[in-house]
Amino acid sequence: MKLIDSIDDLRDNLATLETYRKSSQVDDVEFYKSLIGQGRCFVISSRSECSRFGPSRFVGYKSNNRNAHVANNGGDGKLTNKVIDEILGTQSKQNQNLNKQYQQFCAALVVTPSKVSKKFWMRPI
Repeated sequence: MKLIDSIDDLRDNLATLETYRKSSQVDDVEFYKSLIGQGRCFVISSRSECSRFGPSRFVGYKSNNRNAHVANNGGDGKLTNKVIDEILGTQSKQNQNLNKQYQQFCAALVVTPSKVSKKFWMRPI
């Protein structure tokens, strides 16, 4: 799959994730929850009433969707993190406040996040 090359690509992929979150299809919602729970590095969307989190291994591939993500064996955050760093002009970092928001977001979704430490790009898009 081709990596993203613009902030608009990030926004498009975050919007795709949001459609899965709001979907009436159980498979879409479960796919979304799995991405959120297993994510390590997150782009933050500030275009809604509260923060939304987009895992880098999904939002870092151009025009990503559920089928493409599965066909790509779940993507590779090592590749996507680098391109997101370049696009946002900053690196992902651990952040206690954002981690707390992420944990609350997971709780609202009834998702158990993986135990690995989380990183966030501090620049919401």
